[in-house]
Amino acid sequence: MAIRSVILIFLAAVAALFLVVNWPAIVAPVPVNLVYTEITAPLGLLLLIGFGTLWIVGIIWALLQRASTLMELRRAYKEANSSKSLADHAEQSRLEEARKALQEAVEGVDAKMSQRIESSAQIVNERLAGINASMEQLSKEVQSVESLLQEVRSLNAKVDALTKQLQCDVPETTEATPEATAKEESPEAEPKKGFLKSLLG
Repeated sequence: MAIRSVILIFLAAVAALFLVVNWPAIVAPVPVNLVYTEITAPLGLLLLIGFGTLWIVGIIWALLQRASTLMELRRAYKEANSSKSLADHAEQSRLEEARKALQEAVEGVDAKMSQRIESSAQIVNERLAGINASMEQLSKEVQSVESLLQEVRSLNAKVDALTKQLQCDVPETTEATPEATAKEESPEAEPKKGFLKSLLG
């Protein structure tokens, strides 16, 4: 309980005790001058009724003031709540717009990244296709070179076989016959011998 309430209760108890103790004097009839006439009435009771009426009116006025203050506070609280709800709604809508803008930006970045990835993949595929074509061409060239090498080897084998056959067909003579001497001396036989030597290697 507040100190003010305790003080008011204490003062009300003292006033009630004073009224109880002095009640016979309060209700004793005395001549009372009302300015335009004079009557006999209990002056203390009249004063008590007057001050009590003023006190009740003051209490009612204070209660009305407090009620109006409470109503203003309640109205202000409602306005504050409505302002807060409006601010929350505005903030929510602003956050929603920011989220939508961020989502659109992310989707745009995703689209650009996917386009770049697709273009990069297409370029890589084209380069791989070119590399594969180059590898196929190179393998064809290697096969043709290998076939040429095989032909060269077969030709070398044939040449070796011919050389061996020619070496076997030419007779080796120890004594020089007159015809051989004549062939050696004749200038026409030398080119044939040179040709044979070049053939034999």
